[in-house]
Amino acid sequence: MHNEQSIKSSILAGKLSFLLAGVGMAPWAAIMPYVKDRLNLDELSYAYLILCFGIGAVIGMPLTGYFVKKLGVRPCLVIATLFLFISLVLISSPLPYEICFIVVIAWGFFLGITEVANNVHGTLFEDLYHKHLLSSFHAFATVGCLLSAILYPILLSVNITPLSLAVGLFLLNLLGLIYCQKHLLNTHGQRDKKEVDNNTKMPFTFIVLAGIACLLMYLCEGMVYDWSGVFLHESCKVPLEIASVGYVTFQLCVAIMLFFGDRITTRAGGRRLLTIGAIIAFITLMTVVFSSNAIVVVIAFAILGLALANTVPVIMSHTAAHCGENKSKAISIVGTLGYAGVLVGPGILGFFAMHFGLHAIFACTATLCLIMAWLCFVILKVKKS
Repeated sequence: MHNEQSIKSSILAGKLSFLLAGVGMAPWAAIMPYVKDRLNLDELSYAYLILCFGIGAVIGMPLTGYFVKKLGVRPCLVIATLFLFISLVLISSPLPYEICFIVVIAWGFFLGITEVANNVHGTLFEDLYHKHLLSSFHAFATVGCLLSAILYPILLSVNITPLSLAVGLFLLNLLGLIYCQKHLLNTHGQRDKKEVDNNTKMPFTFIVLAGIACLLMYLCEGMVYDWSGVFLHESCKVPLEIASVGYVTFQLCVAIMLFFGDRITTRAGGRRLLTIGAIIAFITLMTVVFSSNAIVVVIAFAILGLALANTVPVIMSHTAAHCGENKSKAISIVGTLGYAGVLVGPGILGFFAMHFGLHAIFACTATLCLIMAWLCFVILKVKKS
């Protein structure tokens, strides 16, 4: 048994682990253009390189359930996070094109492991305290993404090299990992029989539907990441230099909502919060479709972030609570399906933009939010007996 102080230290270590994962992922957008320029890649070769990142993640995520069951979540997190930052250092180094493929796959692979293992570790405390806690864990990942996404371009713009930045992040990461190694709890994602019997077990079909709901959420987030700046520039005449304000506003609102997400989810209930949130997301995206006012559109992106912020942590939490004995396997399935939204999203939305115009992207994503609302309503119907 763990005393209250050690559990609090473990919660802090778990949140730090989420933060490190966000910090280790976000430099992707800032570093890869340098890689493209250094290797003098054409668009097709660069697209293949980008695809390798997603392939690595989709390989790593489903394997995490096996790794966690065999090794425990603590060594999985420490090793994967360490190699996540080593991959960041390597891709920032002057490597040949063929080696870059391997490094990018590794970067995605270890990120996929950290994503799933972090959720397994975070839901352990929900089992201990019998309440929703995962939103606040995810908040730290979002903060990590924001820190890297904002600071990395600024530091690169003052002629600090990508390699120097990556080495600096690696050294800071080591300090964080020392703390995590000491305080993370080494759960294997397994429950005892009594605990399982006290829960209504989700059918496997519902676990798949949970993954699809996360897929739609990530597709929506990817749409804002890839297309909000283009929309603000082309449809709202916002200068290109500040066109990213839509995505930054979206992510800030996601972070704010996640910090309050545990309390809101406990009071409102996950089913109501996610269903209403997805419907609000539909309304805000349709507002974007029919508006060319930059202020209205940015406010819509802010509301969208608030509406969808808790989707993944609530679904992950619910899946972990009702999946039976092997929690790590269920979270691996949901995480893998969810991350597929990052892979298929840009291609699908690009097709819509090419054939139906920019507004069609937002109308299509709005419609998918209604499907997400239905899925959340159905999935979260499973309750404790």
